[in-house]
Amino acid sequence: MEKKEELRKEITEILSEKINKYLEEISKEVEKLLGEISENLKNVIQKKEETLKKEVEEKIQGVSTSEDVET
Repeated sequence: MEKKEELRKEITEILSEKINKYLEEISKEVEKLLGEISENLKNVIQKKEETLKKEVEEKIQGVSTSEDVET
């Protein structure tokens, strides 16, 4: 009976260590992926900002040009 209990404890300990190691690896991979996602989002936001700035500048130039024509 004691041997069964010892074996059970050993197996539980080994499995626990393996699970913890696996979870650490998963955690590192998730952190890496989140970093990549964050970088991609920054790039997308930056491109959108640049596009919007260009559109606004073009509209402003269009308005000022039409005002010049009217005067």
